[in-house]
Amino acid sequence: MYFVFIIAPIKQNCISISLLLETVFYDLFVKHCFFIISNIKWYFFFGQMHNMNSSELNARVDYLLKTVGLEKDKDKKVKAFSTGMRKRISLAIAMVHNPEILFLDEPTSGLDPQNVINVMSVIQKLAQDNGVTVFLCTHQLRYAQDLCTLYGFIKNGNLLGTGTFEELAKRKNACLRVKIKGANIPNISGLHREEEFYVKDIRNEQEVGSLIRNIVNDGGDIYEVIQDRWSLEQLYFKYVNEK
Repeated sequence: MYFVFIIAPIKQNCISISLLLETVFYDLFVKHCFFIISNIKWYFFFGQMHNMNSSELNARVDYLLKTVGLEKDKDKKVKAFSTGMRKRISLAIAMVHNPEILFLDEPTSGLDPQNVINVMSVIQKLAQDNGVTVFLCTHQLRYAQDLCTLYGFIKNGNLLGTGTFEELAKRKNACLRVKIKGANIPNISGLHREEEFYVKDIRNEQEVGSLIRNIVNDGGDIYEVIQDRWSLEQLYFKYVNEK
């Protein structure tokens, strides 16, 4: 996944640029006037807007219905669908013409935990199978951490930081911590006692294995190892609350 910056003049190239992009808003299917349309007709409607031929469109629709798990519901009216099903429909419709960039605005809003997982899985599969770059706008940071490879924090319209999780954490000295319970633990630089654990701040996960090997090689006995990781949510608050 990567960021793409479009430098062509938008006014003169609006059609060609629009073919590269697609956007899914959180309330795409809340308009009751659209609820009478069947699931399958939505796909053909949007596909024809992008001048897709019949054979290409049929194959694409079959793939998308299967991917979002709605192939058995293709002839049902949208009004009969749950919120989670409508979210999956909107994602599939956005992918009909196979855009290179997909903007998603709160795709999991209003969903129960199971449907959040379902929708996130669909997003991940569509992105991987089609090589599409996804810009995900969400407050569900727990799921974004599992799904995304690059992050950006915004407050009051200002971009506070972008990068991988490791890059963002490094800028704020948000180290990982390893907690070890054991006996005969040797003196190792940075390793100190906190109640029943020996604790050390580390820069990356590779240091965990090295630390454990050093302890064992020096005659230490390890009973338990706990790795305290910063969450994306903790890192977010680190950025937005810092003056």
